[in-house]
Amino acid sequence: IGPRSYLVLRGDYIRFARTFSYDAVATTVSTIPSGSFPVTDTRTYTTIPFGLGVGVALNSRRTIEGEVGFLYAFSVIDESGSMGSYGSYHSRMDGSGWGLWLALRPRIYVTDAIVLAPEFSGRFLSVGEFQDQNGRMLSGFRMDFRGVSVGATLTITFSR
Repeated sequence: IGPRSYLVLRGDYIRFARTFSYDAVATTVSTIPSGSFPVTDTRTYTTIPFGLGVGVALNSRRTIEGEVGFLYAFSVIDESGSMGSYGSYHSRMDGSGWGLWLALRPRIYVTDAIVLAPEFSGRFLSVGEFQDQNGRMLSGFRMDFRGVSVGATLTITFSR
């Protein structure tokens, strides 16, 4: 039996956060420093890419598989913080973007029931066009998720 193709649906969840703490300078209306206050700012970046693609198994035992697909991602930048006795703040910006992924997966048959499959993949994804709840755009800012990753899958098949 020759090459077989199959449909691939892929989903990821990417999230990271940063917290900054510093002292800000308070000024009067005429910009004269009048003291300082503590600020804590936390920014959380969340991206959820979804992919649709095609995979190809190169022979009947599927010893080598390759995949290629298109990605659509939705992203959220969430910022919140406190400014000492001046109060707190919160803002959210939403964005989206498109990309591509490629993967190569050789399958190593340990036994007929146990398969180890290392994966070598690359993702090219750029998210931008962020806007807040009032429709204001964040210009000149993009989040890029480009790179190579290595992973592995262990499959164990149980017979009846």
